Amino acid sequence: MRQFLSAATLTAIFVGQCFLAPASADEGVTFFEREVRPILVSRCYECHSEESGKRKGGLWLDRRAGWVEGGDSGPVLVAGDLDRSKLVHAIRYTDTDLQMPPKSRMSKAEVSTLEKWIVMGAPDPRDQAMAGAVRQDNIDYDLARRGWAFRPLQDPAIPPVADGEWVRDGVDAFILSNLESDGLRPAADAVPEVLLRRLFYDLTGLPPTIEEVASFTADPGSASWVRVVDDLLARPAFGEKWGRHWLDVVRYADSNGGDRNFTFYQAWRYRNWVIDAMNRDMSFYDFARAQLAGDLLPNLSGERRSEALIASTFLALGPKMLTERDKEKLWMDTADEQLDTVGRAFLGLTLGCARCHDHKFDPVSQEDYYAMVGIFRSTEVVAGTRNGCVNVASWVEQVLPAEGPEWDDLNRKVERLDLAMRLAVEKTYMQKAGGKMTLDDLPLAGVIYDDADAEFVGTWKESTFSDNRFGAGYVHDDKNGKGTNRAIFRGSLPESGRYEVRIAYSALPGRAKQVPIRVLARDGGHEVSLDETVSPEVGGLFQPVGQFQFEKGGRCEVSVGTAGTEGEYVIVDAVQFIAVKDIEREAAAIAALDGAEIDPLLKMNDKEIRKELERLVAELKNEALVMAPRDAADADDCHLRVRGEVSQLGEKIPRGFLKVLCDDEAPHIPAGASGRLELADWMVDESNPLLDRVIVNRIWYHLLGQGVVETVDNFGRLGSGPTHPELLDHLASSFRSSGGSVKGLVRKLVLSRTYQLSVDASSDLASADPTNKSFGRQTRRRLTAEEIRDSLLFLSDSLDRTPGGSTSNSYGQDLDKPIVFDDYNIRTVYLPVARNNLAVELSVFDAANPDLVSGRRAETTVPTQALYLLNSEFIHERASIIGRMALDAGGNPGEEVDWLYQTLLGRAPNPVEKQRALAFLADLSGGSEARD
Repeated sequence: MRQFLSAATLTAIFVGQCFLAPASADEGVTFFEREVRPILVSRCYECHSEESGKRKGGLWLDRRAGWVEGGDSGPVLVAGDLDRSKLVHAIRYTDTDLQMPPKSRMSKAEVSTLEKWIVMGAPDPRDQAMAGAVRQDNIDYDLARRGWAFRPLQDPAIPPVADGEWVRDGVDAFILSNLESDGLRPAADAVPEVLLRRLFYDLTGLPPTIEEVASFTADPGSASWVRVVDDLLARPAFGEKWGRHWLDVVRYADSNGGDRNFTFYQAWRYRNWVIDAMNRDMSFYDFARAQLAGDLLPNLSGERRSEALIASTFLALGPKMLTERDKEKLWMDTADEQLDTVGRAFLGLTLGCARCHDHKFDPVSQEDYYAMVGIFRSTEVVAGTRNGCVNVASWVEQVLPAEGPEWDDLNRKVERLDLAMRLAVEKTYMQKAGGKMTLDDLPLAGVIYDDADAEFVGTWKESTFSDNRFGAGYVHDDKNGKGTNRAIFRGSLPESGRYEVRIAYSALPGRAKQVPIRVLARDGGHEVSLDETVSPEVGGLFQPVGQFQFEKGGRCEVSVGTAGTEGEYVIVDAVQFIAVKDIEREAAAIAALDGAEIDPLLKMNDKEIRKELERLVAELKNEALVMAPRDAADADDCHLRVRGEVSQLGEKIPRGFLKVLCDDEAPHIPAGASGRLELADWMVDESNPLLDRVIVNRIWYHLLGQGVVETVDNFGRLGSGPTHPELLDHLASSFRSSGGSVKGLVRKLVLSRTYQLSVDASSDLASADPTNKSFGRQTRRRLTAEEIRDSLLFLSDSLDRTPGGSTSNSYGQDLDKPIVFDDYNIRTVYLPVARNNLAVELSVFDAANPDLVSGRRAETTVPTQALYLLNSEFIHERASIIGRMALDAGGNPGEEVDWLYQTLLGRAPNPVEKQRALAFLADLSGGSEARD
């Protein structure tokens, strides 16, 4: 009689033998620094910080000990418990006796962020501030440059060792030298079966087959090892495994998350580009440069141009608050997220911490922050409403480069969609801002006030008779109230300077020929006359009436009168103020439009624009587009924001790079350019030592179980520091010499003896180094979420090796709802990653948080993992298939157990394991009806 093994048995064999490491606190600290600290600084420090000199209620909130100790009424926060945290009730305004901040209530988003932080356990790295780790004086850049992270790359000599025969590579010499200096010996070499399984998972994320294990164990010499390594490096699975590592770092997702979890229809192109780049062994320097400025790289054409444009999707992948009404805050928050990601991913620095003040720990000033953020503020990523909702922003999409009439037609459609999105959002903000409409990126530039924003004296009549109008309609005086009727436009301008004033009207017979216009500017009043029978010069809609000097926040008023216009209609439609310096750019934008007339989109009302947006979005959903940034039309240096407040402008900071890494003058950035291309060139230059140190440490971490710098995303003062600084520089120098070959460094490390050590240490080594900081043994690691799922498919002969395509269209997934993977057999890396709705297979087993840079995943041991393995329909299906395969492969009793161990674990069972498995099968057969 045949008896199938249960899902529990199979998964216990397959997963249960993996060591579960303690969880990492990196994610919580990252969340605090990026999300929580800015709120505390802007909303709490004014009354509760040493810096402000105020400790109202006896409470300080500028340090962890402050909220732990609390104020006059005791502790204000209980980590993990919202109900017992007085701070929560205060910011919710549910405590009538204590409502904070007292002057202005926090937004729902701010309250939600603080609540999430408390539920997480209130991670707060500011304990070190109490111990004197916070820098109190000005940044000493010369001193900082002598620190291990910032000093120029060295190529240290290979250290001498006593046991020269043990060493196979320079890497081994650095490891053995440290061990010998402590009187220790490394662990023994791993047995061939264990070593091969380790290599397969580390390089491809999949286990070896029985045949591959048998072949290697029959000849486990160094020549065979080299052949296996080179074979695995050449397999497509290498890019799928190592591409996933990089996708963790760049917070890859197929949806936005946050306030609106809209699908990123084109993100998959970037995912596939990363995988392909890993498989092609693209130079890491080209890899980094393309992601920072692929849309700007010169001298590219055809396929290379398309690939570079796709690579720049990196900047657009982050979560965004798409419903944010304050555009400047949305742009600055987006630039902050981009800079923080770039800092952690490429430099291992928490640059976002300097948004509100000089970095408390690292040599990064607030001026450094805004010098770099100016580059990203000059980059357009968030624009318009791709989702067809005028209250919600979106992201920029461009047409993949091609040639021919079809490509030209698609470009025109995208440009029209882009114009419609911008106009729809501008109309929404016009209402939010009390009528002011800033159309900096539309064909009509400057500041525009529509007729709905005017103050009318006398009786005026609304009309939509003429299609040639701005906005939903216009007004006229109906030939009445001559001399008394007036329309007055009052407003403000963003900058002081010389502006041209224009009046919008529709030119038809019967219009007034001498409409009196009065302009109040900085230098007093000006009287001009307007002939409304003459067709307007600008787009057939706006007519200039003169250029005047205005002051920011000063007098800005235009009055349209009716005196002297008896028997004629006076039309009032809109007033435009355009800086004289922008007139030429606006003229070029208007000339680019089809036809002589202004685009009809500019004349549509809100309802008409919504319908047009829906039509265009549906029409372009499946086209060859790419989610890519572009330089903003108003690219410029950025004002420092006092205490990080968007509206509190400080001095303008010239765009540049980190002073601690670049002591030269500010880079030359061409007029109208963002500076991203210059940033990309600086980032990959050999004068920047952090780029190499950070990436080689990431590669070491993935192969050795922990980094030379344990905090792989943080090389700053709060990071762990290197256990082997000379080894780190040896790896970085070697990597630079190789031209940035990731495969080359992976190959170098897996051929080293250090990589091939057993996880079992001698008692002396285990006692002296319990956390394996010396790398005297290999670190046992658990399988990742993707490896568990992919391996079960692979082992049940069900894995579809076809590369994945478009996420949203291929899998029919609504990414705003829980994602289920049961019906798909392709590798997990190709399946959608939905912010807010991670699939169970991913979230239960600690997949990377797509909101954050996750160079090192958290590892938890929780009951839901066991419950999933025991109850998942997917697991039961795979177990049933593998059970049948075991029975078909077995002949004599017990051979099915041998086959299972060899298939699932890459080795034969030992006598005790086999006896237990046979006893278990016997119990099953005797206790229930056998199933065939």
